Amino acid sequence: MGTTIAEMATRWKMLNLPKEVPEIIKQTKADIVTLQQQQMYEGRDAENEAIMPQYAPKTIFIKTQKRKPPQPVDRVTLKDTGAFYKGMRVTNITKKSFFIDSRDRKDQKLEDKYGKSIFGLNLPSRIGYVNEYFFPLLKEYIESVTKLKMK
Repeated sequence: MGTTIAEMATRWKMLNLPKEVPEIIKQTKADIVTLQQQQMYEGRDAENEAIMPQYAPKTIFIKTQKRKPPQPVDRVTLKDTGAFYKGMRVTNITKKSFFIDSRDRKDQKLEDKYGKSIFGLNLPSRIGYVNEYFFPLLKEYIESVTKLKMK
């Protein structure tokens, strides 16, 4: 026997999305940080623009000498020792937003030089986050509360 409209409405009322959305974001903080790091390594900011200004000739020389294989110098990645990336975290989580920064001591210096938009997921990263990480957990929550299956 199927579920009546009244039963479905009662089940939907049991959902508490304002409470659950921040919980899902908390559960996926590591994924958000990974997406942020990948985006930066590609040289893109929160607006999907190239991180600017470009590296100075001295920085390019140092980067080409430092690693094997050498670090990319065709774009600004904000990755040198890896400490800035390792310090990344997600904070100030609400039902509508979250904040990304780094605990690394260079955080403010890099923001001052390259702009606040170095942090934040750009549209391709946000779409990837929602599709791969956020929505599957939201779907699982909705199905567990409503006992309805979503496609």
